Amino acid sequence: MFDVMYDDDGCGLAAPQVGINYRLMVFNPQGDRREKGTEMILANPEIVSSGAEQDWFREGCLSFPGIRGQVERPTKVSVRAQDVKGEDIEFELEGFTARVFQHEYDHLSGTLFHDRMPDKEVAEIHAKLVTLEESFVAANPTLAEDIKRVGPKPETKKVFGIF
Repeated sequence: MFDVMYDDDGCGLAAPQVGINYRLMVFNPQGDRREKGTEMILANPEIVSSGAEQDWFREGCLSFPGIRGQVERPTKVSVRAQDVKGEDIEFELEGFTARVFQHEYDHLSGTLFHDRMPDKEVAEIHAKLVTLEESFVAANPTLAEDIKRVGPKPETKKVFGIF
């Protein structure tokens, strides 16, 4: 999984993204295969608590190449999981590392990054999402009925003529 992540210039990957139906994720907030000390492998992760402070960041996702959008997330999370040896571990993550963890955690829960974007952001990337869906369905017609579709383009309201 690390090889797939690094080959696509990513910093995190959840097992379902590569067709593995386990609650497993790998990430390295450095996004650099030479920085092995920052790699994490987590099984059955849980968010125990989240900090009150949140921030916005323009996220991308290996499952949606070329698509980026603003996502708000807590800047701090407390995590419980099993490590690569199956040992229970608990720890806190902050900043970008917390963001990467939460993004991958969402994949394990069936939430995609565009599900967390404001309607204005989704409206801007909607055509690209639909194109990816159509490509996937064309390549996998037997799965057409099983995929969650992005839905109609969200309506965005103009505020004082500036948006």
